[in-house]
Amino acid sequence: MWLGSVGYRVQVARNGREALENVRTTSLLMVVDLMMPLMGGAELRRRQQALPSIDRSPVAVSREV
Repeated sequence: MWLGSVGYRVQVARNGREALENVRTTSLLMVVDLMMPLMGGAELRRRQQALPSIDRSPVAVSREV
């Protein structure tokens, strides 16, 4: 992902469940695919908003990441 090449630390998840686990530990910004396996970007966002510790982390949802 190009963000890594400009100095950001990038953490990659293979699916929505893995992304939700990753965001519980560290996240300043999530870039997620709307159609990820196991849990799509919209569901990931709903679950993220239900967790008070991470509900304000910004999310960019895309159709193709």
